[in-house]
Amino acid sequence: MSFLHPCFDHKAHYEVPRFHLPVAFRCNAACRYCGTNTDREFIPGASNRVMCPEEAVDSLAAIHHLAKDAQGVVGISGPKEPLANPETIETLTLVREKYPHVLRCLCTNGVNLPIYAKTVRHLADSVTVTVNAVSPENWEKIYKHIVYKEKVLTGRAGFERHINNQIAGIKILSPFAKVKINTVLVPGVNEMEIKEIGSLGKRYGAVIHNIMPLIPLNGYGRFPTQMELQNARDRTPLPTFLLCKQCRADACGIPGNQESAAELYRKNLG
Repeated sequence: MSFLHPCFDHKAHYEVPRFHLPVAFRCNAACRYCGTNTDREFIPGASNRVMCPEEAVDSLAAIHHLAKDAQGVVGISGPKEPLANPETIETLTLVREKYPHVLRCLCTNGVNLPIYAKTVRHLADSVTVTVNAVSPENWEKIYKHIVYKEKVLTGRAGFERHINNQIAGIKILSPFAKVKINTVLVPGVNEMEIKEIGSLGKRYGAVIHNIMPLIPLNGYGRFPTQMELQNARDRTPLPTFLLCKQCRADACGIPGNQESAAELYRKNLG
């Protein structure tokens, strides 16, 4: 199967459609920048509603070309954390059975990666792991807590569990799937860790780094400037993906034909 993914390949970004199935309604991380408790049109991860796995896969039947066109990607990115929801695994399994020729992808914060990685490697052609910090000090500025195996972890304990789980999962997955690192650039917090984040991803098998601008929500942070964003992208040792739309969890279509969530949000502030 050829690998033409619109979130990994700049040419594919303008040619290959992606179809996000919103089946994940639980979360296991309290990100200070999170805005997916709302269905505002331009917020990354938002969705009109959450579908059950059968409904989500049945919805693909309305996309007539999908049944015979291998150039398409079916992914799960939200609206909350995919691997905090067993429905994600059920949905990917159903997609593989019904549409074995399409690429399948998954986005995750990595908290539960060691639990699911050996299963995901058989279900997903690509996996995106969001790594925002490699120090406990900056991790605490971005996350209030994580929940792992029903335990709420904060501070250094939360950071160590989170980063170790991300590394363990990437190591398991990278021989079997294309792994991308996502990083939300938070001005004044994590811009000086971008090189270390990229180096970590490269060391354990990630192939590309997507550094995204923070969209300020809930009174947290500000947009990075274009110079700050470019400087961060210049620091990572991984190749960078430059066209991310910061999509909704129910996004459908060719991303290169749509404006980015960040730009749309800027236009609609207030």
